[in-house]
Amino acid sequence: MRRKSLKSNLNITPRAYTKQHSCCRVLLRIFASKRGGKTMMEKRNVKLQIASQSDGQMIEQTFNAELYVKGDHSYYRYNETDENMGRTITTLKVEPGQIRIIRHGDVQSEQSFALQSHRSFSYQTPQGRLELTTFTHAINVGLVEQIGTISWSYDLFVSDELSGTYSLIVEISELD
Repeated sequence: MRRKSLKSNLNITPRAYTKQHSCCRVLLRIFASKRGGKTMMEKRNVKLQIASQSDGQMIEQTFNAELYVKGDHSYYRYNETDENMGRTITTLKVEPGQIRIIRHGDVQSEQSFALQSHRSFSYQTPQGRLELTTFTHAINVGLVEQIGTISWSYDLFVSDELSGTYSLIVEISELD
């Protein structure tokens, strides 16, 4: 009986190997996550309660969202319910030192918030495009396993003119 050489075993792809040896899937996933490798994103359903304050007005909204975790980034994805947003999917991305709000659909934008930083972005609606800038005053992230509170405050500028100061608090909880 002829033995396969070690070299020929190295030509097997991890996907093919794990199909043949299902007990190795978990070990490969653990190994990949410890090395910062690409792994499948975990999906959970959560509830977002968002309170936004500007010029003395408070707006509160509640969304059911899908939570995805990849490495040290958390993604909270939900459908906008405001009729002015049309059919828009929003993703709140929380990463070390930065928060992003990414919108796709009838409204398209990617806002980025980093402490004591100016960030420019465009806000595209069916009616037209706006060039905007934010300056972030504060960011607080208090999450344990992606559940908890995120808050930030920022100035919004339109054509270098201060449009308003905004404070947001996002309470994230497990979906009942």
